[in-house]
Amino acid sequence: MHTYGGDCTFVGSEILRGRDAVVGCYRKFRLDRPTGNGGNTKGVFTLLFRNTPQGWKILLDPQELGAIVAPMATE
Repeated sequence: MHTYGGDCTFVGSEILRGRDAVVGCYRKFRLDRPTGNGGNTKGVFTLLFRNTPQGWKILLDPQELGAIVAPMATE
């Protein structure tokens, strides 16, 4: 496993309510790291949650499926 040093900053979040106790969340991030470690990057990550009798559970984490993080437009 590789370790890439850097500072990750999260900015804002959006909660999207669905049906059947399903909630989606997405949040912007910025990762500042040295050029030798891949340089700076930013994007959006998402999660889907379901409210179960045992509490909130992650239903889907696209990043765990190897999904490419969506790049954000330059601000």
